[in-house]
Parts: sequence; structure tokens; C-alpha cells
Amino acid sequence: MELYFNKQLISTLYRTNRHEAEFNYRYYLIAKLHFHRRSGIFSINELMDILYTNYNHKTLHHNPGNNRAKFRKRLQASFNASMLFERLQDGRYKAKTEKRCFRYSQRIKTPPEALKSKRAFIDALICVIMAGNGFKSYNQAAEQTGYTTSRIQYAVRRGSAAGFLEKTNNLIMTDVSAADKREVEQARRFFARIHGIFTPGPLRYKGQYHLCFYAPNSYSIVDR
Repeated sequence: MELYFNKQLISTLYRTNRHEAEFNYRYYLIAKLHFHRRSGIFSINELMDILYTNYNHKTLHHNPGNNRAKFRKRLQASFNASMLFERLQDGRYKAKTEKRCFRYSQRIKTPPEALKSKRAFIDALICVIMAGNGFKSYNQAAEQTGYTTSRIQYAVRRGSAAGFLEKTNNLIMTDVSAADKREVEQARRFFARIHGIFTPGPLRYKGQYHLCFYAPNSYSIVDR
């Protein structure tokens, strides 16, 4: 079964609270992947066995000294309050269909490695949020998600290095132009000295050199 991120749903989950996005949504996708033949129905014990076997939750073993009781209570409390799960009469849970949670919007194939750890999952969510938003800045993404701007930058770098996210450098071309690029260089020095604004080198366009400013980068998901 192939999993897909629902970008609009992710935005809704972050508006609800960060825990709903980074914790419940991860286990929601894991449940959909492993219990899809049972319409997404599972018990907490079954889910913990999956987490131990496939997702490096080492304390969820069945030997003495495990963390199963404490983690079971955490999952139950979290799922009971989540928009992503439905508790059934027999105590099991059902991962709701996306149509019940939110209408389909842009769907992005979920890379398998994104589910392996909390850090990798958050990285992937941030990359999805950044993708396709034109001139969305790190600060805007940080405000939307509640993470720091450095955490946003870290996720984008990792996503780019992994080939999941493609970055496009954007420039804003101004009306300051001249046939001689030395005039534009003079304008660049003025902005740097007076306003502390550093600009890229003059951009040649239709026979003229133009003064440009740096704009927020734009990103797109690489189809793999």
C-alpha cells in the first residue's frame, strides 16, 4: 500500500495543535499502512507490536521492564482526543478515512523513511508545508507550525539533501536599471552601506542591468 501526505490536512492538524500533527498523524499513517486490510481497525497492543518490530520502539518488548503499560495509556489518551481516530465499542481504534477528516487536496507520496523516526517525520511535514507556496519564508512556516526558524531550515536542508525537496532561488527585479552595470553596482553599494541590505550581482535582462533583491526561496516536492 502506498501512503500519501494530505497537505491541507497537515495544515489543519498544525492549526489544531502541534501534537496532533507530529504525533497522532504519524501513528495514523502507520496504522493505515499496516492495518489497511482490516479497514484501519487495530488494538493498541497490536499497534505497539508493529512499533516494536518495524519502528525502533525498543521499550515495547514483552519482557519484564518494558514500557508498554505507560505507552498504552499515552496512546489511548492521545487517540481519544484526536480527530484522526475513532474508538470502537470493543476498545479497538479505527483510523478514519481522510474524507471523514478532511477533503482531499494536494497529495504527496510519503517516503517510507519518513515514518521511521519522529525527527524524520517532522522533517517531511515541514517539507510538505514549504512546498508549492511560492515565496513562503522560514518565519511564516515557523509561525504556522510552532517550530523555530532554525528547525525549519534544518528540515529543508535535510529534505533537499535526501532528494525529497527541490529549492528554487528567487530574485525580485527592481526598476533600477542601466546599460552600464557600474551604475547598478553603485546602487548596490548604497543599499549595503545605508540600509544594510545586501543584494545579488546585477542581473542582465533585455540588454539592461537590473538591481535585484533576494526573495524567499520556493520549494517543490520531487516526484520519486
